[in-house]
Amino acid sequence: MATVSAGTFHVIHTELVVGILSLAAISLVLLCVLRLSPKIPFINQDQQERLVKAFDNTQMVSSAFGLIFIPIAMVSGIIASEGEATTDPILLNKIILSSISIGAWLAFVVARFRHGDSVWETKGMAIAHTANGLFAYFITTLVATLGGKYTRGESLYDLLPFSLGIEEAIIAPSWLNIILILVGVISVTMLFLLPKLLESDDEVILETILDSGPPATLDAQRTSDGFEWVSWPEGSSEYYYRAEGTTDSWIKR
Repeated sequence: MATVSAGTFHVIHTELVVGILSLAAISLVLLCVLRLSPKIPFINQDQQERLVKAFDNTQMVSSAFGLIFIPIAMVSGIIASEGEATTDPILLNKIILSSISIGAWLAFVVARFRHGDSVWETKGMAIAHTANGLFAYFITTLVATLGGKYTRGESLYDLLPFSLGIEEAIIAPSWLNIILILVGVISVTMLFLLPKLLESDDEVILETILDSGPPATLDAQRTSDGFEWVSWPEGSSEYYYRAEGTTDSWIKR
């Protein structure tokens, strides 16, 4: 029975990751241009909105699926290296950068799914979100080119006028690796829990405001039969009253 080697399996998944995340990066850039441009030549508003929706869906789905396949490519690459993953500087750098790539794409995907279209509300937020995605994509391409450096001794990044230092690696002691792993786990956990904690704090603050009642210095909204009336919080259906012309505390009706 024919079998597929770990090396072949790794190459397939690497090409899949690079391809799908390239689609995500291209869609992200085009989406940013459409979001920040009030009007695109030769495209009406309705067509622009449809393109925005198409590119937005494409970059979200592509980045999410790419994030799923990166760990598979990492594991297959470690198996295919036959022990050299812990000794060869290039392969060590590949593992480190792959981990950074996962973190960057995870931050990008979680931010987009949690905050929705609010990431495009201002120019600064849009540029920051796009920069995050492009940074993650750059790290991904750097990981991919390390494969060519390892197998053929060359890569496209050799065309750069400076060295990226990918042929050397700093070997950290075990205790530092453990600390870095713990920091990474805590960071990822907080990435998911922090929005919920903030929402809980907002609810507590809101409840405190509701329970405390309106401040005594608040001016009355209307008067009737010798009493002043206010709704609190403003615009709500909760009403408070006090004797007209006084500065007494408001009493809930």
